Amino acid sequence: DLFKSIQTECFWIGLRNSTGSGWIWEGGSVFNGTKVLSNSPVQRCAVLMKDQFQASSCEVPVPWICEKSLR
Repeated sequence: DLFKSIQTECFWIGLRNSTGSGWIWEGGSVFNGTKVLSNSPVQRCAVLMKDQFQASSCEVPVPWICEKSLR
């Protein structure tokens, strides 16, 4: 819901499908959220595009949303 509230065109969110067996966050946990829309098996990274998760090539240069520790 946090990601979906951000009104920007497109962000990389740290979600990959490098094994072909499912979407995994950069930290190693399994993604059990909304479906990631994909139209190609070579799209191994996910971006937040408007209000949905969309598979994308990992080489697409988009801004990142990163986790940051609180002080």
